Amino acid sequence: MIVPTVDTIRYEYLIHNLLLNKHQVLLVGAIGTGKTTIAENVLKKLDSSLFNILIVHMSAQTTSKMLQDIFEINLEKRTKTIYVPMNGRKMITLIDDMNMPNKDTYGSQPSLELIRMWIDYEFWYDRKTKGTRFVKDMCLLTAMGSPGGGRHQISQRLQSRFNLINMTFPFEHEICRIFSTMLSQKLQSFDDDIKYLDQTITKATIDLYQTIEKKYLPTPTKIHYTFNMRDISRMFEGLLLCHKIIITNKVEFLRLWIHEAHRVYSDRFMTTNDHELFIKILSEKLAFYFDQVYHNVCYNREAPIYSDIMRKDGVYEEIRDYDKLKLFLEQNLQQYNETPLMLSMDLVMFRDAVLNICRIIRVLRRPRGNLLLLGIGGSGRQSLVRLAAFICDIVMFQIEIGRRYGYGEFKEGIKVVFFSFCLVKEKKFSFIENNFYIK
Repeated sequence: MIVPTVDTIRYEYLIHNLLLNKHQVLLVGAIGTGKTTIAENVLKKLDSSLFNILIVHMSAQTTSKMLQDIFEINLEKRTKTIYVPMNGRKMITLIDDMNMPNKDTYGSQPSLELIRMWIDYEFWYDRKTKGTRFVKDMCLLTAMGSPGGGRHQISQRLQSRFNLINMTFPFEHEICRIFSTMLSQKLQSFDDDIKYLDQTITKATIDLYQTIEKKYLPTPTKIHYTFNMRDISRMFEGLLLCHKIIITNKVEFLRLWIHEAHRVYSDRFMTTNDHELFIKILSEKLAFYFDQVYHNVCYNREAPIYSDIMRKDGVYEEIRDYDKLKLFLEQNLQQYNETPLMLSMDLVMFRDAVLNICRIIRVLRRPRGNLLLLGIGGSGRQSLVRLAAFICDIVMFQIEIGRRYGYGEFKEGIKVVFFSFCLVKEKKFSFIENNFYIK
């Protein structure tokens, strides 16, 4: 859902008109400023009978050959040396994370030099015959984050070929309006003491994010302590799952808010001190915005757990009966072990395992739910993921890593995933074996 603001309308107007007039566009901004979302929104509004859309996501390992192959598979030959988009249309290519490719020995980025060469001369070379291949009727819409964190500074020579648009974080009152509008629409049918919490909850959530960002800084041992505006969005994703038959008063809504705060922020903390500081921060926000005390909202200072796994109708509810939840997971583990072709698991459902399964399921059932599990070997990461995927009725695909495993083997594995998807028409979950280094 996109809530339009003055800035988003301006950005979309500029991008739309630049593309229609065949100008190359480069969007620059920090993570979470909405570059990709706005770009995709612009592309959705284009006439599909006139334009083909190609979306390319760059990474540190993207080479010029990979990029050229992606372009050429979406083109067709008009003459011996001229290639054009299919079906007589024009093609607009969205290149996301354009500054991610690694630099070579000489400091250049070959995949980006391919782009610059096409912008300057409208051709690149056939890698087999060494002849020229002219590409017509294509326009580029690119996006990249600020340099740092694996992102590189692109050359001035390439940057000068684009119309540069710098996208900044919206002002706090605009952020508040965006999320309070979404929450207000959801709470229209709730009781009055909940309905009128939309503004206060939004301000508290933004203030919580700003405090967390200042208090928890990344270090060499805590490199995953990085936060951006997407964390605010993730909290509201959970809040928007609330149901009026479950949330009947202000305290219950605050318990849901506390749960989502723990899942978005606290689940990544590594030390007891970090968790205790987080509880202190939450307590301050509850007192300031809601005139509540943490231990009054969360009895025995234990954070609530919300999930939809106990209800067939998929309603997001608080799990109050821990023993019932444990029994439910044990029954699903028994069913998993009795399922043919499944690797039998002998798991003990102690409290941390039960809570971690609920956390994994929460992520798997979210749109674009991606999960990174950190821990020492033998801590049960893979086993818990297998059981969580089984409960969610997700077919799991595991990549087998060998000594000579490379990009070619990875592509073949992805082909298997998509081929299986076409056959059984079920969502797949793939993850990488943990005992190796990603380079």
